[in-house]
Amino acid sequence: MGNYRFIHLGFQEFLAARYIRVMMGMDGLVSFFEGTLPGHVGPPLFNDSWWREVILLCMGDSFGEARNPLKTKQLLQRLAGIGPYQAARSRLPPEQRLAGLELAATSAYEWPKTGEEMRSELARQIVGFFGDAPAMLHSAPIVRARAGSTLAALGDPRFDPDMAYLPYDDTGMAGFINIPGGRYSIGTRKKDFEPLMKQLGIEKDEWEYYENEINDTLAPVAPFYLARYPVTVAQWKAYVEAQRAERGFEYDSDSLNGADNEPAHDVNWANAMGYCRWLNERLQRDDAPAALRKLLRSGRWQITLPSELEWEKAARGVDDGCHWPWGNQIDPRRANYSDTGIGGRSVVGCFPDPTVSYGCLDMIGNVWEWTRSLYKPYPYDAGDGREDVRAKGDRSLRGGAFYLIQRYARVAYRFYIIDSRNLYVGFRVSVSPAISS
Repeated sequence: MGNYRFIHLGFQEFLAARYIRVMMGMDGLVSFFEGTLPGHVGPPLFNDSWWREVILLCMGDSFGEARNPLKTKQLLQRLAGIGPYQAARSRLPPEQRLAGLELAATSAYEWPKTGEEMRSELARQIVGFFGDAPAMLHSAPIVRARAGSTLAALGDPRFDPDMAYLPYDDTGMAGFINIPGGRYSIGTRKKDFEPLMKQLGIEKDEWEYYENEINDTLAPVAPFYLARYPVTVAQWKAYVEAQRAERGFEYDSDSLNGADNEPAHDVNWANAMGYCRWLNERLQRDDAPAALRKLLRSGRWQITLPSELEWEKAARGVDDGCHWPWGNQIDPRRANYSDTGIGGRSVVGCFPDPTVSYGCLDMIGNVWEWTRSLYKPYPYDAGDGREDVRAKGDRSLRGGAFYLIQRYARVAYRFYIIDSRNLYVGFRVSVSPAISS
């Protein structure tokens, strides 16, 4: 027999799916993709991009023929590797486990008759996997990003729709993490600057563009709280809906695009500060998380954007000399920047890391984050007007974004722009000692 080629890949995938579905049957279907079916033993296919559509077509075909809801549930559990199939699936590498779980969740989303209970369970399983930092680090970022997008489609149970989509949190702080105060050396130390430039492959005639981050002077920072995640699209939408009727309220309609659990974007500095003022009021209501409500009602604390000093302190953690939150070597498994290969914004929490001191996630890459600070030279002096939120001037952004190379996706790199909306710019909020409006 000769070889055949298909001009339309979708038709080839359809025929492959139909053949596998008929030949293997429902009972042998997942075993085939798992690589455990007798006569077809081999590596798992769950994270193979070519087989992805074939697997989803097989699942849809099987759901269509399954008259028994219990059979459908068992098939999804088998593909996801949960319930009675969890022990067997645990023998596979983490990336294969997450890929199988994501395929099951996507199948359930695309076939509504699988039921809300099953879809909710699969969403909870993805969240559970996201909480296993070592397993996530051993899973390809693109697989994590895909799982996060599926989680958004199912409804992300990490966030509370009755509390402006802030994270559920049994501490009563709605996802705000305590960052201790002290004296902190912001920026890159002078002795570290030249080795860092060489490590990053930056030519010497370009070093002057990075000298603005050199600093050896300690600056005092008071204790504060920083959000675990950047502000999400859902959180931003809650603000827009609350403010839409207000006279003079302006925002970019593009900022409402994207998955609800991705970071907000196309938000200018004035809008970000407006969100802070609104959230500050919202979280003083009687239904707000108790510990956070008590802080804000005291008048000594407020929701605001972090200063440059606060942002960098939280990102670096206890090691105030490291170049990235996890150490001194860039790692595409730990942040969404150009080498990571995602090519766009990723769902918040896709890059958990057990080595990050305070637990603030996505500090590097994904989207730039506004700070409340005016861009001014070091040494850092909070009393020189840079923290005046009424002053005019360029505001500092931190963290880099998904499209940038490693030289920009660092803890100490400083960027600033005029107050404009940008596809690559979002923000995260802090609970900081109260300052004048």
